[in-house]
Amino acid sequence: MTDRWTEAQLRKQLYWVLALEWAGGTWYVSTAPLEILDGADKITAIPGLVDVPDVEEALDLWATDQPTLSVALSFVLPVDVPALISKGHDLAGAKATLCQHAYGDTWAERRVVVQGQLVDPEYDAAGEPITCSVEEQISDDQTTLPFADVTINEATFQVGTGLITTLVDDHLGAVVPLVYGTPGGGVVPGSPAYLLGAGPTGVELIYVLACHTVAAATVVLQAEDLTTSPAVPVSHWTLDDGRVVAYATVTTGFTASRDVRVLWGDGAALADETGEGIVGAGDLMAYILRRTTLRVDWGRLEGQRQQLNAYELGGYVDEPVAVGEYLRSVLLDVLPAGLVVGPEGVYPLVWRWAATTADAICDLDTDVDVDVDRVSRVGYSGADEIASTISLRYRLDARQDDYSASQLIAPAPELTFDSLSSPEVQVSYARFGDRRLSRETAVVHDAVTAVRVVQWLAARYALPARSVTYAVGPRLAWLQRGDVVTLTDSEIAASSQVCIVESIRWLDDGGLGVTLRYVERRG
Repeated sequence: MTDRWTEAQLRKQLYWVLALEWAGGTWYVSTAPLEILDGADKITAIPGLVDVPDVEEALDLWATDQPTLSVALSFVLPVDVPALISKGHDLAGAKATLCQHAYGDTWAERRVVVQGQLVDPEYDAAGEPITCSVEEQISDDQTTLPFADVTINEATFQVGTGLITTLVDDHLGAVVPLVYGTPGGGVVPGSPAYLLGAGPTGVELIYVLACHTVAAATVVLQAEDLTTSPAVPVSHWTLDDGRVVAYATVTTGFTASRDVRVLWGDGAALADETGEGIVGAGDLMAYILRRTTLRVDWGRLEGQRQQLNAYELGGYVDEPVAVGEYLRSVLLDVLPAGLVVGPEGVYPLVWRWAATTADAICDLDTDVDVDVDRVSRVGYSGADEIASTISLRYRLDARQDDYSASQLIAPAPELTFDSLSSPEVQVSYARFGDRRLSRETAVVHDAVTAVRVVQWLAARYALPARSVTYAVGPRLAWLQRGDVVTLTDSEIAASSQVCIVESIRWLDDGGLGVTLRYVERRG
């Protein structure tokens, strides 16, 4: 399938095609009669789409709702729809794919726009249009964290199987956590450890650490009286059902304790399929998404992974939570990225807040290009969210349940070691005065990542954002949301202004309505 249209394809006529799996077959409906090669076969699309679909692909990095791609449709099928429904062929939930086809291409070269299910369909008499939406959203996935639901009980951790000779009842019913990165940064305790009982000889104590393979070679345990163990090796045990847990064995030099925390100072907790530790946000998101039932755009995720890996994250999950909720409310809360639904599935899209002209893939120049026409005024947004001083509390201490480090970005660096400044907050202070924003995060534990977080927060909140919309001709319909471009428009005094494509809307003539968000010049 085509991910981004080429200039050669855009010289052809583009058609919308709906592929609907319903009533025991697949129906192909388009805006015109088409015959499309599909390998050795041929697809015949009937002219049943009533209107050109109104499709907008937007980049809303700070949305709190679940990402959804939904397109309203109206189409006619050459069958008696009410009669088929009466026989049990329900339209609601039928699988559907809306795509674009460049005339003369094969079916394999189509560009998928949305792949999901029919939502809220309405129908009338035979021959009348069906109205509905085709929708795909992350809530369709029911995967929860931790992936391996390991609960401490007599059935899971059986006495006399080689791991333990006794099972204490202090933590019965507790969920063994999923632990990733290096929570606590090796400085403060980052996650709990649960005492299972005595080991094979009856002398050692067995503490379970995580419900998965751990990359770190050793850990340090902290007792409730704050004494710590020597660095003890991390071992693994395979349960009867094949699930793997990580544990540590303590024999001497440690106060026997039932309230224990773990210091991760010798490598990452969570290991990937190769045994390598996962610390970067991009690697972590890839690991999580691989274990869901979501349709994931792996190519786009891979393209964003390096930028996301600049942010090192760590934390633990010890009670069930939906993957989508955790990604949005915990991980993406500290990342300049959003989770979006695209033609090939779900993927993270990074907001390139520090983009320069060198990053631009094209120049939209209204002064010389008749295919670029401004259709809106330049607007400001975000004035009610302005902040000139931003603080981040991080490195959560799992023992004290409080943050042990902070990072500040301010108009003038204060006389503290955790303060820095930027042109954005300096201009913000000069224009709007002292406005403050405080954030806390349980998943950042190192100073480098903390600095990167407050820097992008400053780019986001220090100044109002400017945006403007243009209509571009079919020749430029290869543009996609998230692209970096430069804008030249003498009427609004824009000269090679760096912008990010915030949204695209397909127009009836095959062109695009493109909304650009300014990347404000710095310094």
